[in-house]
Amino acid sequence: MKKGFTLAEVLITMTIIGIVSAVAIPSLMSTTSQKALDNQRHALYARMSNAISAMDKLGGYGMYDASDPDNIKDTAAKTFVVDGLQKVYKIKSVCDEGDYASCGILDQYATLYPDGRSFESIASLYTHGSPYAAFHSGSAPKKVAFTTGNGESILLAYNPDCSPKAEAPSEKSICAMFLYDLNGAKKPNQFGKDVGIIAAFYRKDPVVVAPIVDMNSYPGENINMNYKKAAKRCADLGDDYRLPDVEEAFTIYQSSDFWFPVTNYQQMWTGIIKNLNEDGTNNIYVVYGDGSGTGGPTVTDSSHYSGNPAAICVRK
Repeated sequence: MKKGFTLAEVLITMTIIGIVSAVAIPSLMSTTSQKALDNQRHALYARMSNAISAMDKLGGYGMYDASDPDNIKDTAAKTFVVDGLQKVYKIKSVCDEGDYASCGILDQYATLYPDGRSFESIASLYTHGSPYAAFHSGSAPKKVAFTTGNGESILLAYNPDCSPKAEAPSEKSICAMFLYDLNGAKKPNQFGKDVGIIAAFYRKDPVVVAPIVDMNSYPGENINMNYKKAAKRCADLGDDYRLPDVEEAFTIYQSSDFWFPVTNYQQMWTGIIKNLNEDGTNNIYVVYGDGSGTGGPTVTDSSHYSGNPAAICVRK
């Protein structure tokens, strides 16, 4: 009767275990790491949403001067943080323009696609369509960076002249756009992983969104879809995926250089319906640009739009 294993059998078994571990453990660690980042992102969004809702107003902080081409007198973003947000949110340190690195903000970040091989400068934050043109000669004002009590690094672009809530967003609807890095200068420093955008809309009764674009939602491969096909594509990805709502789609457009290093996604469907008409039907909105990649976004009822936009999906 055989009473044990031969040396060859033991070696073969150990080899198999080693191969399986080499394949499975890195994947498991990656999944666990992304789950931890997702939990931290959800927590940051909840804290930021609560803080912004607690502020008396979002517009009107600081000063700016349209005749000052070098933005020397521009104190709006820093004043928003120091005199507004800091009263309702735990902020550890504030870093002026030129010293963002002290707050853990890098000069550029890996974009969502393709696989982090493309990088985008932080100078691109909130510049599509010159959203500041109405009060700052078309140039974006100074930004400010800060760190939170929970260790996140955040870069803020602020519009003190943001508009009140309307039926649909316009270029001036975004009061504050926050580029966040959940773990500062530590890797991976890539959008969709540890880096993302939070945007606060409307100077009164704000709406706060933090869209995370689907990692496989490259718009060049998902254009020319009608609404039904676009919604199905997102649903087919799983329960955690959907079309963005109108503010999320607007935010993706305004920060699009960080998500996609292309400009052929100029139209996108929105999935959460905003208006219930008198006859019980809903309006479906479309966010679209001028096709050049430089003009500002526009939001319209899809009944007034003849194109077939892209299916860009977001995950929870």
